Amino acid sequence: MWVSWRKLQSASDTLINGLIKKLPSHYFYLPIYFNFTGSELFNMDLKKVSEKIREARKQEGLSQESLAAVSNISLRTIQRIEKADVTPRKSTLKILSDHLKINYQELISESEEQDVSAEVRILKFMNVAALLTAFIPPANVFLPFIIWKVGKKPVQLPHIAGMIISFQIIWLVVSLGLFMLTILLTRMITEEAGEAGFTSLLTYLICVLLNVAILIWHTVKLGNKASLETRISPNFF
Repeated sequence: MWVSWRKLQSASDTLINGLIKKLPSHYFYLPIYFNFTGSELFNMDLKKVSEKIREARKQEGLSQESLAAVSNISLRTIQRIEKADVTPRKSTLKILSDHLKINYQELISESEEQDVSAEVRILKFMNVAALLTAFIPPANVFLPFIIWKVGKKPVQLPHIAGMIISFQIIWLVVSLGLFMLTILLTRMITEEAGEAGFTSLLTYLICVLLNVAILIWHTVKLGNKASLETRISPNFF
């Protein structure tokens, strides 16, 4: 059972990272362009980690197949780690460091910077998902939440992921509340259903545009490490 679970976890890591890497390599198209994949430092750090693992494996006299067998990590995952094509989990690095006699803390220190960059990618991906579904609530809450929970969860920046979801929940409640309130007040004042519908739709459209503007602004902020802690709402998670 342990072997099966480890292989399943490795396969899921490979699939998730493969899907993310199929996104545009530098920019994602919106009404404006913004950096989506993180800095070049991300790729450089991955290369350092991959080189250490590859060199240690060769020093131990192990082939990639042998390492996969003794560590219960899939051969495909090991190959992609050594090619710097995938961001390994810390649990995966711990297993590899144990079998290859590498200092785990040194290995983690090499990957610490790229871990943050990888997490920023996920956070931006969550913002893009909310942006693309801003006109079809509650998908603007569910889709980023699924990306957060099913994908590779941010470990160092989980509060920002929670804040993104929390903001979408607040926006959904407030915008729908204003939509219903506008209908009620307009009917009380004019007693015309048609005018109430137009006014309420206009109010909702303004709320959507405000949501889009904040999402774009926050996504741009995520591209600057000094602005990572920028708050857009309370965090319910």
